[in-house]
Amino acid sequence: MHIIWERAPSFNCFFKTSFSVLFSPKDFFVNIQEGGVPLALLYGVIANTTGGLLGLIWLALLQRQVLERALFPSQFLFSYSLLLPLLSVLGILISSLLFHLFLLLLRGANRSFKITLKALSYGQASQLMNAIPLFGPFLATLYGLIIYVIALKEVHRTSYPRASLSVFIPFFSSLLLFFAGLYRFAF
Repeated sequence: MHIIWERAPSFNCFFKTSFSVLFSPKDFFVNIQEGGVPLALLYGVIANTTGGLLGLIWLALLQRQVLERALFPSQFLFSYSLLLPLLSVLGILISSLLFHLFLLLLRGANRSFKITLKALSYGQASQLMNAIPLFGPFLATLYGLIIYVIALKEVHRTSYPRASLSVFIPFFSSLLLFFAGLYRFAF
């Protein structure tokens, strides 16, 4: 199976690929091939950036105080839109490294790091759920984790427990560190 985005990157192909990832992730990831990493990463950055901006727009519309409290609201939005693609690349790379490291530790990495990076790049389609008012960020995070597990299981041809642990150990460790830091600064 060839990924339509990799054959002809376009607006239409972006949505067809997103639809496949979101609504039939197992079928999408089961035959994913090596190569095409730059286009996959580009897809991930576009999906993540689009989702992030849509989430911010909903937040701004639903809670006007966010932008009113900012010293220069238009400059904040502009800066955020410029930084988000860079942050997306870093997030995808770091997540891929962590997930692949845990796959290696759990003896579930049956293919290269590049395939993990490619799978997580396409998994960013879940960030488009940020377009849903109120519950979008929660759904994007939850469904994103599910897609990552399915993606790693299928591309590495490993078990669901290994793929799940490879995703959830870094995720919950990050949450724990975040809340520990928050607690440290709050008290």
